[in-house]
Amino acid sequence: MGFRFRRSIRLGPGVRLNLSKSGVGVSTGIRGLHYSVHSSGRRTLSTGIPGTGIGYVTTIRSPSKSKRAPRRGNAAQRPITSLSRPKAGLFAPGYEKEFARAVDFYLKGDLTKARASFKAAATKDSSNRVIADDLLSGLLEIQAGSPGDAIPYLEKAVAARTPLPDELLRKYLADSPGIEIHVTELVSVFVPWSSLLAALALAEAYQAVGRLDEAIGVLQQLSSLRTEPALTLSLCELLAERGAWAEVNELAAGITNDDDASLQTKLFQAQALEKQGLGEAAIAVYNECLRSKKRDASLLKSARYERGRQLLSLGRRKAAARDLGLVYAEDPAYGDVASLARTAGSTETALATSDGPRASASR
Repeated sequence: MGFRFRRSIRLGPGVRLNLSKSGVGVSTGIRGLHYSVHSSGRRTLSTGIPGTGIGYVTTIRSPSKSKRAPRRGNAAQRPITSLSRPKAGLFAPGYEKEFARAVDFYLKGDLTKARASFKAAATKDSSNRVIADDLLSGLLEIQAGSPGDAIPYLEKAVAARTPLPDELLRKYLADSPGIEIHVTELVSVFVPWSSLLAALALAEAYQAVGRLDEAIGVLQQLSSLRTEPALTLSLCELLAERGAWAEVNELAAGITNDDDASLQTKLFQAQALEKQGLGEAAIAVYNECLRSKKRDASLLKSARYERGRQLLSLGRRKAAARDLGLVYAEDPAYGDVASLARTAGSTETALATSDGPRASASR
């Protein structure tokens, strides 16, 4: 599960801190007038007439560092952590200090130290006053390829009565309202800090270690309380892995093709219908999957291939040849599309050839 924090931080009305690999910047302004200062010394003034697209940008670069005398407190010399997040107070509890340190490590890209500090924060929070430390510890364990180690942390986050986001997330990650997660191989969604995020992460950890029934149970319990596209998709994937095709169809039946997540959900439904011997119904769902072109190209290719394959199995070879031929033209190495396209195409050629002499004889 890959995830990232957002790197633009609101410091006050009209003022934002921007973090990047090249340094730190602060920007301020109103609509039509914008001024920014970067730690490299670059200053940019942007003016324009709102709504017209007409504007002017002036960039001023400071002399090179080698020609400037170093000044105490220069923004380029201060660590990002001093600018990026609020500091834990002198009398803050130990778990809060560790959590703040972990966030700073993560922003610097030091995942090893961030992982250790989040776990240290969770250990110091012996009374479970907060759950952000457990949630982030679990997420980083998954990202590090240790789903088994992530499970105890995520179980605590899911079972906790404290709502998310808790006080640590509100204080230290107020401008990073959530993370982007991979629900399936082809679909990523942004999920805010919430019980949904904790449940999705725990289900993924369970799935990774082979505890599939527990993964399904966690998501089914949550789905009885709320309806979320990411939740529905993740549950469909788990049920498909279990072979619970009737449940997959029931879960996906009311979904419409509105985005990538819902398209992937419909693909699981079509697969479920095929598995239950309802080929024509599956074709109808594949048609719905291909209704809009404003979807991820890999998902659309998968939908077209699956429809072509199913059409071929139903004996509708001309339509199958069209779908499979399009996929083959786009990606000749895609699965067994080359073989299927030749099968569908050669049959159509044979039919056309055999029709010719009969037509001539009748004349």
